[in-house]
Amino acid sequence: MALIALGSVRSCGVTTLAAALGAVWPDDRRPLVVELDPGGGTLVAQFGLQPEPGLASLAAASRRRGDPDLIWEHAQHMVEGADVLAAPPSPAQARAALNLLGALPAQLARLAADVFIDCGRLDAASIADEAFDHSDIALLLVRPLLADLHCVAAWLDGHADLASRLGLVLVGEGPYTKAAVDHALHIDVLGDVPFDPDGVSALTGGSSRRRSPLLRHARTIAGELREHLTMNEPPQQLEPAEHATPPHPGTTSATVGIVEHRESRS
Repeated sequence: MALIALGSVRSCGVTTLAAALGAVWPDDRRPLVVELDPGGGTLVAQFGLQPEPGLASLAAASRRRGDPDLIWEHAQHMVEGADVLAAPPSPAQARAALNLLGALPAQLARLAADVFIDCGRLDAASIADEAFDHSDIALLLVRPLLADLHCVAAWLDGHADLASRLGLVLVGEGPYTKAAVDHALHIDVLGDVPFDPDGVSALTGGSSRRRSPLLRHARTIAGELREHLTMNEPPQQLEPAEHATPPHPGTTSATVGIVEHRESRS
């Protein structure tokens, strides 16, 4: 099982994509969406969930218990999709809960599930950044706009160690193609996601999943992720190996070489 973290340098739909990936994930693997955004959560409002159980109740319970299975007791199920561990909407409450859950990233890695971690806008003062840095696959969302790409280039310059397991996802429309962004930033672009206001409705059962552009694109990205995970899983053995540790999955073999985005591409 794997940790797949999603984040952005400038906010652009991280929570929605995390939920969409959980909704379209293959049936033979158990998905869990975890909201670690220190700016506060939106899953409760977006998907009509209850305020609790969630991240805040898990933080309180973790003072008495520390086993990973406790996480499932504080998760809720979306109408369409994965189990979710939702953060409180208040930034103050979200940060307070995260401050009590320093061991959570390591516990998530021990779950028998593929965990999609919504890290929100990446902030070095949060365990969301720790989860992003130590995930098996890290997805960085960015709008294909010049200002946003410059911000991502600056962020990548300080995170070269993530190159082997980092992929980009383009969100919404812009003047730059996937090929242009890949060439400029030297990081694989795994896919793109359209601006789709009705996509959330599809996740809550309010509209047809089959017609949703969000879910259609999410399925493509999920297929890319599943292929990467399959390629990096250990081979099946006739006798189970004790204490086997799977190799670290990666999304690209490219070495980061950040180049300035040429104005001539605009």
